[in-house]
Amino acid sequence: IATGGEKVVPGVVEAALREHPGVRDAVVFGRPDARWGAIVCAAVEGQAALHDDASLPALLATLLPPWARPRQIAVFDALPRLKSEYDAALIAAGHSVNDAGYLPYAIMDEHQQLVVDLAYWRVLRAAEDRETDLAKRAWYREDRIRREGLILRTIGTLSHYVGDGAQPLHLSIHYNGWAEGAENPEGFTRSRRTHGMFEGDFVRDNVRFQEVEAFSSSARPSAL
Repeated sequence: IATGGEKVVPGVVEAALREHPGVRDAVVFGRPDARWGAIVCAAVEGQAALHDDASLPALLATLLPPWARPRQIAVFDALPRLKSEYDAALIAAGHSVNDAGYLPYAIMDEHQQLVVDLAYWRVLRAAEDRETDLAKRAWYREDRIRREGLILRTIGTLSHYVGDGAQPLHLSIHYNGWAEGAENPEGFTRSRRTHGMFEGDFVRDNVRFQEVEAFSSSARPSAL
């Protein structure tokens, strides 16, 4: 989260919030702000009394620099664990599901898929190593290679989503040109081609496949 020229890592703030005994879970996000660019906000799972509990801001003051402390904290009995629960909560509060976005849940989905695929990979690798029947060993090998392809695909998608989350613009309704109907005092473009131009035209003109391939080869771990 870029706020007032400083960078704030949501995970660090979430960990600090969870240090409070009254906080069961926490999610930290940025909210667009005309003065600061974005402000740090948090949704925490805990008792309603946290709203008036001075011990929470006092704790955060000992753990976080001033710019990383949430300016707004909303307390909920329970944070939605499923996208369907998230949808229902947004609708009940009168918010647009499309405006709120699904990035946290998309990241969770891909992470869960990665965990499953890595578990399958370990099983297949072990089976391949101990199998004495050559035909069965070949079958395990082919299935392992397919699983590796799925793992690489998931890592690529997850990396894309995490990269999106690192860009403040991606965390607002203005991710693809300034949103229609929203005040636009700076006169930013409302073109719906903005996203595509960065991820298409810009990448094509400035990124070389050979350079990415060389970097990926040098950074690739020896074993999954």
